[in-house]
Amino acid sequence: MAAQAGLPELRSVPLADLPEWVGSRFPEGAPPQWWLSVFESIEIGVSPFQKVAPDQRKEDFELGATAVTVAVDRGDISPSLGAYWLLRLAAMALRINPPVNKLPEVLTPDGSAEWALEHLSLSREQAVADARGRRAEYDAADDDFYAPVGVESQPADFQPDHQFSALHEVEMILGALPWVSSKVTDPRISAEVQEWLDTRALL
Repeated sequence: MAAQAGLPELRSVPLADLPEWVGSRFPEGAPPQWWLSVFESIEIGVSPFQKVAPDQRKEDFELGATAVTVAVDRGDISPSLGAYWLLRLAAMALRINPPVNKLPEVLTPDGSAEWALEHLSLSREQAVADARGRRAEYDAADDDFYAPVGVESQPADFQPDHQFSALHEVEMILGALPWVSSKVTDPRISAEVQEWLDTRALL
């Protein structure tokens, strides 16, 4: 079954064919849980604790970069989740010694950080404003604000708070940026990363 496709099967798919391969198995969209299992399998495969040939590890990093961007391009996962996983794989690459030669650009510290910055769903000013609004709502909340214990479903008229969802996505990326921030060499990217990390304290 497609949902049970593992790393060995994915390794057999040419990277250029991965979008078509996924589309043929999930014409209505691959579940995020399936993608997460793929990313986790790749992360385990490239781990420095795995005794694999350097070429295999390099190919798995390339597969990881392609899989994440394909998942985002297809709309199967959010750009923020894609950014999180690119940063996570980039951080893993930093642990490999000797270093992996010719990593995909999006898995270098500069490339992963820049990709993440480009896919933040809020500006710094809006993120701070939304965080203040969230704190104010929490502070003013009564018992009706919190979900009753034992209730598993939302009311029929429930509407998700997209501001808070976007803020959560920003916080997820900011939580991952420190994994690579000290290795970013481009002054422009480094400065923007630091500005965002300084903003994190205000959220």
